[in-house]
Amino acid sequence: MSKPFQYTNQACQALEKAISPSRLAKYLSKFDNNRESALKLYHWNSELSQAMTFPLHMLEVCIRNAVSEGIHICFGDQWYSDSGFKFILDDYWEAKLEEAVSKKTQKAVDRSKRLSSGDIISELTFGFWRELLKAEYEKHIWKKLGPSGCAVLLEVFPDLPVGKRRQDIYNNVDRLVKLRNRISHHEPIYERFLQNNYNEAAETIGWISPDTKKWIGCHSNFLDVWSRKSQVIPRRPVEKPKLKQR
Repeated sequence: MSKPFQYTNQACQALEKAISPSRLAKYLSKFDNNRESALKLYHWNSELSQAMTFPLHMLEVCIRNAVSEGIHICFGDQWYSDSGFKFILDDYWEAKLEEAVSKKTQKAVDRSKRLSSGDIISELTFGFWRELLKAEYEKHIWKKLGPSGCAVLLEVFPDLPVGKRRQDIYNNVDRLVKLRNRISHHEPIYERFLQNNYNEAAETIGWISPDTKKWIGCHSNFLDVWSRKSQVIPRRPVEKPKLKQR
């Protein structure tokens, strides 16, 4: 077992320089410029980011597979080159799709391989799959009938509860993409309602695959890390209002 880190003045100054004073400033402001407390908060924030990475990773994989399956149902195996699919995309996302296809086509040629939809799916960003959950794609994808006779939305989100709609999926995914982006840029996330975010990720995954939701719950350490919040950021006592003297 490693020894506890000693937060000497010299060590705190060195850490602040390595992290950068501007980046540590937000943490320092929480503790009246106490470096040791700020650095412990910085470390805990990093632990939170790491703990949220697994559920967010699984969310992205599940969402892109579900959404791409919906596109496949509507536009066929080679949806990525289908003119009808490209037509419903706005200019920005059509350009991103073309860029992904061009890049993966060249790689396939270089390796003497056949281009597959899986190649394209892995190249496109989380933002692309979030985009396709917007309202403007409802009639083109999500309200169309799938192979089983129900809407495509229910084909790929089979456990979506009664009363939940495409907008609910989009809202969850949109919030979680923004959180993932903050984590990837090493930004503070400790002040967010992270337990809500964790629950939203699990809930959304459960609409696609309840077993995957359970699997994540068994292996994620987020709740353990989050439970240490009061140790890192002690609650300040509430001051009682002073009684007016008569």
